[in-house]
Amino acid sequence: MPDHIAREIFKIPLIHIGCKDRIAWHYSANGKYSVKSGYRVALSLSAQTLNCPGQSGSPSPLWKWIWNLEVPPKVRVFMWKTAHGRLPVRAALHRRSTDTTPYCQRCGTTIETVEHTLRDCPWSQFFWRASPLRLDNLLHTTTASIADMLMVISKMNNNDGECLFAMLLWALWRARNVLIFQGKEMSHMQCFDIALRCLNDFQSNKLRGRKQPAMPQQMDWTPPPEGHFKINTDASVMKNEGTGLGAVLRDHAGNILHTRSEHLTVDYSVEIAEALACRKGLLLARDLHLDHIQLETDCMKVVQAHNSHQSDLSYFGTIINDIRSIGNSFSSFSVIFTRRTANTIAHNLAKFAFSNSCNGFYSGSLPPELDFLYFAEDFSSES
Repeated sequence: MPDHIAREIFKIPLIHIGCKDRIAWHYSANGKYSVKSGYRVALSLSAQTLNCPGQSGSPSPLWKWIWNLEVPPKVRVFMWKTAHGRLPVRAALHRRSTDTTPYCQRCGTTIETVEHTLRDCPWSQFFWRASPLRLDNLLHTTTASIADMLMVISKMNNNDGECLFAMLLWALWRARNVLIFQGKEMSHMQCFDIALRCLNDFQSNKLRGRKQPAMPQQMDWTPPPEGHFKINTDASVMKNEGTGLGAVLRDHAGNILHTRSEHLTVDYSVEIAEALACRKGLLLARDLHLDHIQLETDCMKVVQAHNSHQSDLSYFGTIINDIRSIGNSFSSFSVIFTRRTANTIAHNLAKFAFSNSCNGFYSGSLPPELDFLYFAEDFSSES
């Protein structure tokens, strides 16, 4: 068996509850088929066949450049349509209906293609020569496609110039539509003014709306109510080195009853690793015959998945089902989100799993190397 297939098989997490085999859709996060996911797969397969930019599993440089432009969203959509030849120029409309003339509205002598409208038409040529950008070399490459022209522009290494080019191209197309649908001829200066004004307005609004990054909130570990127990879990994934799981079990007074630090040879995804750590902590509590359990994790996805009760056919979903099943064995059970600052012991236990001195299970204490964490950790007495 090839090594890469063996590695994928080892990545399948084993479950603790019995269930029948079932068919899952590999191309969605929850293992369920949807029209949207099917459409994406179809696009990907089509792109592999046709070698279309921006539709394959790995986006093309042109695709990335367009969607990273700091211009209004409608202009990015316009640029994407331009690159893919999706603009409703007369040549395209004529192919669908013979009632539409294929010739350019302005010059009247040439079939209106995307390249002709945005670059080769005499009106467009004058527009670009009068523009703030120096594009003389591009204006003479009339045999190149508009996508090739965009590729050259994307390598200018001048963000302001690239954004201005996109706005000017959009203004040129807008002027064409005003002429056709409203019968009004815009001047070149009007096009420049609209492009520059829209770009300045968009970038100014973006700066005003940009908030200062919020400082991470400090959160202390909070003990459970008397008679209850809290398990904190965390996971650490290191490429080619495997996965570390950490769990610490404490009572209402904050006393450490048991800890767990375990190394798995498979480097799981972060979500699956976090779910495995939660399950490991619950199994620890169950094996010790404890009751009234609070499970605390800093992985919001695990908390949301457990509390949503929605069906999930993925590997992640099967572990969540395990967690629910084990949780049902306790008189009371809850899954709670916490911040990393209140989960430091579990976090360090997960990291410690990669240490040579890690032996997995510690009763009533932390590993000697991590003792300082207990004395350094503050926790709130509120329950």
